[in-house]
Amino acid sequence: MEADLREIWADRIRYNNFVFKATISADPILNAKDCINVVVIYEDYCRLAFIRLNKLKTLHGLMLTTYVDNRWTLIREVVHTEDKFYAMNRWSQLLSFDITAQSNLNVKLVGHKISGTKFMQRYLVYSTEKKLLMVDRYCFYEKVDGFSKRVTKEFKVFYFNFDRCEWTEKKTLGDVALFIGDNSSISVLASNFSGCKPNCIYFNHDCDRIGKDFKHYNFAVYNVETGIVSQPYAKYANTLVNMANRPCIWIVPTFQASD
Repeated sequence: MEADLREIWADRIRYNNFVFKATISADPILNAKDCINVVVIYEDYCRLAFIRLNKLKTLHGLMLTTYVDNRWTLIREVVHTEDKFYAMNRWSQLLSFDITAQSNLNVKLVGHKISGTKFMQRYLVYSTEKKLLMVDRYCFYEKVDGFSKRVTKEFKVFYFNFDRCEWTEKKTLGDVALFIGDNSSISVLASNFSGCKPNCIYFNHDCDRIGKDFKHYNFAVYNVETGIVSQPYAKYANTLVNMANRPCIWIVPTFQASD
């Protein structure tokens, strides 16, 4: 059993932790001119790396300037707002920074840690209301075939009060729907998308960091008002996700009116 667990963790380090997560400053298709900064969380220590796309073109395309900040480790989340990037480490400390042409990066600690439970995962989301949100996902583990299987129990949502430098709980999302996951987390107005439920959190099955890797079964919708977890997906959609055995990526469709 111990040898099997060591092999599982070795595989995760080799294949999952070289690039843990990445985010960009703008949509490279809709706003190509503004897409100049890329931030990644990389390797097993979860450090920050910053990539700036220079406007000076070469024979092989755009020049890249890369900076690595070794001062901060075990970064769990990173998100881009209008003018800054925000990151959160395993101790739930909130960091802010922007990327300049200098190699001297201005990473600042803006929010101190907030207490949590052992079986909890946190996500950063920049909302449609232009607020920085932190979403807490509470889970419990049940035994299946001798291994721990994760089940999502509830969510709590907080927004960051920049005047007080503290998190304040948000009891309702209104017309907003959140889509969260390891790969990406987004916020949309539910009324803009047919079938999208307001005041709800759509969640994916993220990487299980303890026990055995199970198929991607833990994805559903959480109603913030009622606290009820529901399964809105059709049976064939559930089957396809389970067959893929890959973390899902949320994609926001864009529509253009025809003349």
